[in-house]
Amino acid sequence: MQSAPRVVTDATFQSAVLQSARPVLVDYWAERCAPCNVMSPLVAETARHYADRLAVVTLNANENPVAPTRFGVRSFPTFMIFRAGQPVGVRVGTLSRAQLRQFIESSV
Repeated sequence: MQSAPRVVTDATFQSAVLQSARPVLVDYWAERCAPCNVMSPLVAETARHYADRLAVVTLNANENPVAPTRFGVRSFPTFMIFRAGQPVGVRVGTLSRAQLRQFIESSV
C-alpha cells in the first residue's frame, strides 16, 4: 500500500505510470505555483485514502518537461488519471477534497 505520493520524473514516467497495472493519479505541479502548494497536503491524503485502489504520483513539471508536454499539460496543478497507459480523466486547478474524490471515483 502506498502511504505517500511517489515522486516520478521523465525517466521513470513510463514504468511508474504508463506501465502500471493499477490506475494512477498524476499530479503535475510547478515550483512557483501557489495552488500547487495548496493542493500538496490533499494529494498526500489522497495517496493514503486510495492506497488499495490507486497509485498517486507527483511530477515536477519545471524539472521534467517531457511528460507534461506529451500529454498537453499547460497549467498547474493538473491532475490526470491513467488506466492501462492511457489518460482517462483530467482536472486543472485547485480542487476541494470532495471534487478530487469525485474526479477519482468517476475515472477509476
